[in-house]
Amino acid sequence: MLLEWLILWILIAKKYYLDLNWYLAGLMLFINPFLVIGKGINPALRISIPAMFLLMMWCFKAILNPEHVCRPILVTVLIIGALTPLYEINRSIYRTFEYYANPRQSSGQISQKINDEVNFPFAPEMDHPKTLLADSYITLKNLKPEQATNFIANIEKSFFQKYLLKEVPKK
Repeated sequence: MLLEWLILWILIAKKYYLDLNWYLAGLMLFINPFLVIGKGINPALRISIPAMFLLMMWCFKAILNPEHVCRPILVTVLIIGALTPLYEINRSIYRTFEYYANPRQSSGQISQKINDEVNFPFAPEMDHPKTLLADSYITLKNLKPEQATNFIANIEKSFFQKYLLKEVPKK
């Protein structure tokens, strides 16, 4: 994650090092990978959106400024960074085309029964390489408790349970 933003942040430093927002954006992007949601290793990426937006705008201004010294390096870094999204877009288009051009039979879509336990593959994207859907995952009931915590929140002793959840009176 550091390589995604740190190089860009350093390349625009000459113009923005006096701006407090530049420091706050860098601090937020540095702290972000350590803010974990759930019991897995899922960083809270949505909280980095404002800082990434500022970084995007600063890079855009630097590219439009012909006097910016690091402009060619900045463009090169952004082109290299665009390779992964291009790959993912291509994969999405390929899977969408395959899904609609060569639809599977409905009987072959579900590979597990509802009561079977899910064993996550080492590379999850290889669980369904030629489909749009991860058809093996029928329900959250199939997940082990340690896997389900990334998808289901524990509401015990939460603000929601204490103040917002109302018990329905029995009739």
